[in-house]
Amino acid sequence: PTPGALTRPFAGMYSLWFGNPTTGNFLSDGGSCGAGSGGSGSPVQGAMTSPEYEIPGNAADLRVGFWYWFEIEGVDPNIYYDRMTILVSTNGTDYVEVGVLNPAVDTNGGPSQAYTSAGFLQVPSWNKADIALPDEIVNAAKASGSLWIRFNFNSGDGSYNAFRGWMIDNLSLRGNGC
Repeated sequence: PTPGALTRPFAGMYSLWFGNPTTGNFLSDGGSCGAGSGGSGSPVQGAMTSPEYEIPGNAADLRVGFWYWFEIEGVDPNIYYDRMTILVSTNGTDYVEVGVLNPAVDTNGGPSQAYTSAGFLQVPSWNKADIALPDEIVNAAKASGSLWIRFNFNSGDGSYNAFRGWMIDNLSLRGNGC
């Protein structure tokens, strides 16, 4: 891939980024990036968990919102590779997936071609996610009084990891009654 800089945060001075500060992408330390290869190294993964949100007993229609920006491989990003998932927990230990940012269909891209938050072979852009939580999760959160949000990235393999990764900004939890 063509080397590129990370974008500025969506708002303010900081945002979360899954990537390797040494390489400026999510290629593992010691990985290599030959021309047209997309980069190869070890598989990488990581997670960021929010602080605990207190959920009142009258909460309803809970939604997780955030802004995101990403650049991942265009080779099978809909299957197992470079997975960007959003999970929630009502006890701080057990997490349930509530969203995924990867495309629903295969882009049939090559090793050095990117899939981004703007689409296949597009310049990445900030987009807003708005995820409605299922009633069973809302009810469990009301019963426990708590909710945590986790963002998980998993490359799935060590191939084609010389892309800029995933950024998250302006996380919110909102609903009725809270």
